[in-house]
Amino acid sequence: MDSKGVGRDHAEAARLFRLAADQGYTDAECMLGIAYADGCGVPRSSTEATRYFQRAVAKGHAPAKDAMKRMQLFTDHFAGGGDAGAWVAKMNRGEIDRVYNS
Repeated sequence: MDSKGVGRDHAEAARLFRLAADQGYTDAECMLGIAYADGCGVPRSSTEATRYFQRAVAKGHAPAKDAMKRMQLFTDHFAGGGDAGAWVAKMNRGEIDRVYNS
C-alpha cells in the first residue's frame, strides 16, 4: 500500500483487517495473521496468527498457507510457539492441500 499524504497507522489497519476478517474475507484473515505474526499494529502472537491463517487456509487461500509455513520456519521468534507446526505437518502430508485443488 502507498500512503502518499497519509500517515501510517498499523493499529488502525489491523482493526480494519479484523472487521473484514470477521465477515469472512480471506485476504483480510491472511493479512491479520501476518500482522499478528509480525507484531504490526497488534501484539505479536503466533497463536492468533495461526488462528487467522487457519481460517484462510481452510477456504483455499494459498498466500495464507505460505505465510503459515514461513511462520513455522521462524517459530523461535514467538513465545509459546502456537500450533502452526501441526498445520504445516498436515499440509506437507497433503491433508489440507486438497483445499487448493477443489
